[in-house]
Amino acid sequence: MRNTPEQDMVWRANSLCEAEGRVSNNVVIQRVEPNGRYWIETRNGNNGLTAFVECMNEKMRAASTAR
Repeated sequence: MRNTPEQDMVWRANSLCEAEGRVSNNVVIQRVEPNGRYWIETRNGNNGLTAFVECMNEKMRAASTAR
């Protein structure tokens, strides 16, 4: 089964954030729904969660305006 464009946008945003060093290895995306909603897991408290959410929002907003 192929990803939807919304799922690809989430995974792309995550990859960009990782490449920029803005994602802690403490925060992991567990799954992405077809509509782009995603679930994350933190493995050691909430360390890195704020930076992850900020980066994901920034990248996904930029991708949405580029469409």
